[in-house]
Amino acid sequence: LSATSNFTFLTGASHPEELMRRGAELGLTALAIADENSVAGIVRAHVEAREIAREGGAPPRLIPAARIVLRDGFTLTALPRDRMAWGRLCRLLTVGRTRAPKGSCDLGLQDVLDWGEGMVLLLHPPGDGTWARAAQALKRRFGDAVSLLMAPAYDGQDGMRFDRLSRLAARLRLPTVASALPLMHRGGRRRLADVLSAIRLRCRVEDLGHSALAHAEQRLRGGADMLRLFAGHEDAVARADQIATACTFSLDELRYEYPSEIAGGETAAARLERLAEAGLAWRYPQG
Repeated sequence: LSATSNFTFLTGASHPEELMRRGAELGLTALAIADENSVAGIVRAHVEAREIAREGGAPPRLIPAARIVLRDGFTLTALPRDRMAWGRLCRLLTVGRTRAPKGSCDLGLQDVLDWGEGMVLLLHPPGDGTWARAAQALKRRFGDAVSLLMAPAYDGQDGMRFDRLSRLAARLRLPTVASALPLMHRGGRRRLADVLSAIRLRCRVEDLGHSALAHAEQRLRGGADMLRLFAGHEDAVARADQIATACTFSLDELRYEYPSEIAGGETAAARLERLAEAGLAWRYPQG
């Protein structure tokens, strides 16, 4: 429910099309492309799903989404459940983009509280002491639409980590949701991911140190893999399926809406004539 594509610049190591095609190979029923403060990769994934279906395949149902990173680092994945929620997600991202220089996004918790209605919000694990307060505020505002996301780090500590996060979720009365948080569609993209990290961090690949991927495990996973990784927490995997079923919005619902040319009772032709005459007066003041 939170796959990163290469539209998260210099982080994701796979195209949205590759994620969709690999998802079809794995038999996934749904896949959420969720790039950082962006929905830019959604259209390519949508077109690829159509192409896979045209070829006779069974593509995963695309869930349009975005990974929202707030100015204080608090991170959540937002999945709109319907057409209206999709509109609010786009407005939320527009608010953040217009506040910041090109290529950046400036969003705070209040923005999510203002625009998050109708979305499923997956809270990424805590980073500091302010995390719990933000999680509680979102829980009060959106209730059962808020969940705690759990993802493996593949460091031998995942079992203990999942137990700890489950206890935290219980204290906050949040359900847990499983995700592989893939950065690539196949493990073979690990070396490319390290090259992207080196460019992003402005260093040589051999100088990445702990910033390099330790392994190629952070890839798209099938259902059997997820159940194995989350052994003892299978309910979190089942919850992901339930959320995917509840998020019914599709880009197929969108249609271009041509704006009305009539404003204030004035037709487009009449307005053009009026503006042209005003322009003549400005351009040729002597007649």
